[in-house]
Amino acid sequence: MLPPRGCSMGWFKNLLDWIGRWQLLQAGWLFAKPFLLPLMLAAAAGGAGWLGHLPVMWIIMAAALTFMGVVVGIFFGGAYRERTSPVNKILYTGTQVNYDLTPLPRSARSFLAHPLWRCINSRWQPLSH
Repeated sequence: MLPPRGCSMGWFKNLLDWIGRWQLLQAGWLFAKPFLLPLMLAAAAGGAGWLGHLPVMWIIMAAALTFMGVVVGIFFGGAYRERTSPVNKILYTGTQVNYDLTPLPRSARSFLAHPLWRCINSRWQPLSH
């Protein structure tokens, strides 16, 4: 349905379009962060070593250690957040004991008088080995 004449909604559509693009970028970053962040930081460490005129052996070692440190940090950071977060965990509200020490009246025990229950109880025999 078109808006009435004289009512320009172009700015609102543009706003929704940019919000959608921003959400897409956020989702993409959340997906790609565990893969791209270690590679980008290892490349930055290698580039810094190259610009500092260090031997190639030290550049490779720095890039490998940077990659390892970032991957371990992402993994253990997520594990720590999962352990300390109360989301999706069981909530303990206390122990309840629903037991009354007074005996029930005879009429309340009518399930024992059921014919099926008497039949089961009369045929039950312990297993003999």
